[in-house]
Amino acid sequence: MFDLARWFAAELDAAPDFELAVDPQANIVCFRYVPEHEADLDALQLEIRDRIVSTGAFYLVRTRLHDRIYLRTTIINPRTDTTDLHALMRAIRDAADRSAH
Repeated sequence: MFDLARWFAAELDAAPDFELAVDPQANIVCFRYVPEHEADLDALQLEIRDRIVSTGAFYLVRTRLHDRIYLRTTIINPRTDTTDLHALMRAIRDAADRSAH
C-alpha cells in the first residue's frame, strides 16, 4: 500500500490540475484539486468531498495543512489498484465540474 500511495502521489503531482500537499510517508495521500481560474479552492475541496462521498464510490476525508483544505485518501484495501486511483481522479474532476464554482 505504501508503494501504491507513492505511485498515486506521483500521478497527482504530474497532473496540472492537482496539487500534492506532501510526499506520502505511508499509505495516506493528501492533495487538492486546483483547476484554473478557481477563486475559492478551499470551498471547492469541501464540495468535491461531499459529492464524492455521497455517491458511495469513494471515501475521502478533508484535512487542513499549511492553512489550506486538502482532500485525503488512505489506501488500505489490498484490492485497490492504479485503475481505481485513476477513477478517483476522474471522479474528482467530474465532481468539480458539477460544482457551482
